[in-house]
Amino acid sequence: MKLEPKAKPIRIRIKLGNSEHSSLDSVKSNFSIKELYPLFKDRRLERWLEQIGEKQLAHRTSELSKQCGDGKKMKDCILFLSLFFKEVEDSLSAFKGKEWPLNKYLSSTSLDTIKFIFAQTEDIEEIDWGEEFAKMVTNEKKYKELFTYLERDSRNNPQPERCRKILSTFYSNCSKKGYRWASAFKDEFSIDYIAYIYQNECFQIPDVDWGKLFADCVKDWATDSERIEKIIKSEHNISFYNHCVKNGFEEAKMKLDPWYELANSDEYEIINKALSQWLKIKNKNFNRDNHNYNNLKLPLGKQILDFLQSLKDLEYGSWVNNDHSYGSAYYLEYEKQVMTCVSKREGKNGRGRFFNSDQKEKLRAIQGMKEGDVELAVELARYAWDNYWKDYIEIAEYVVEQIEKKLSSKREK
Repeated sequence: MKLEPKAKPIRIRIKLGNSEHSSLDSVKSNFSIKELYPLFKDRRLERWLEQIGEKQLAHRTSELSKQCGDGKKMKDCILFLSLFFKEVEDSLSAFKGKEWPLNKYLSSTSLDTIKFIFAQTEDIEEIDWGEEFAKMVTNEKKYKELFTYLERDSRNNPQPERCRKILSTFYSNCSKKGYRWASAFKDEFSIDYIAYIYQNECFQIPDVDWGKLFADCVKDWATDSERIEKIIKSEHNISFYNHCVKNGFEEAKMKLDPWYELANSDEYEIINKALSQWLKIKNKNFNRDNHNYNNLKLPLGKQILDFLQSLKDLEYGSWVNNDHSYGSAYYLEYEKQVMTCVSKREGKNGRGRFFNSDQKEKLRAIQGMKEGDVELAVELARYAWDNYWKDYIEIAEYVVEQIEKKLSSKREK
């Protein structure tokens, strides 16, 4: 008798991530629509369900796979999820098998189910989730719930751009309805909470005064200000210190000095290097754009670069009309006036230079100034007056050295 070998059935494996699963509960606990949907379409999932004894579910899977597309549409994904999760299946029962518009489905489905679908379909960009979640906000309690949910979803999310877009749209649409993060969460504010939101790259709010929020959390200047200064960005420093002063912390007044702020910021090294370069090349071919000009945040830093570049043009009698629209008065205004007088001196080259009556009057006025941050300008006016015979570039070199020294003197050791 000839025996024919009997073929062993091929064991189908379901692998999600780095783990292999042999039960339906295990698959549902580690569900990944991205990994399972291809198995759904090529019938491996159906055969695996039969293999583990889930014949009824295998039959439903077979029938549904014929109706669904390649998984790039939200409706296909929702139908697929309904095979395994009762809450999704129940959410479709209201339509009783009829054609259902996606927007109508989303507006009639429970928030918990919507959250579940959102979490499972993060690769599908068909829905503007920020807008959809904003539609569900009907009171401040709901706003806080959904904001907290979206903020937590953004933590360590591998798609920060997607999170940023969703949070931005949600925040913007809710603001139009009168719901704002700063007022809704004010009772929960602490340095730790504000710092976390502030440092979340997915959460960018254009109309929040971060300086004030941090300032209002300061209880002990010595410890709290030090913590906040390590976190807060340079563009929010002035608001922070101003509100600290308003809140009674006199120590913050010193920090409002723009020279102090620049000297102790990340931008100090950029400006210090620019000053050193100017002194080395003596005004020749200096270009502010070589020193990260467009990306600087602190007004004084940008103005110093403006000043250095303009010294060359002023040497030939004209001052570059720079656009100082970066949110501050021009700190070097009086230094500019002194150098303008120096550049317009009359007479021959060498020791024949002299100031006319108008220039003398202006220099005397600056020398007599006492109010405001004018120490450097007063010293420069005296130097120019006493050394009227020096070349323009020598006096320019002097003012650049004084700027360098003043900035260095403000730097904390």
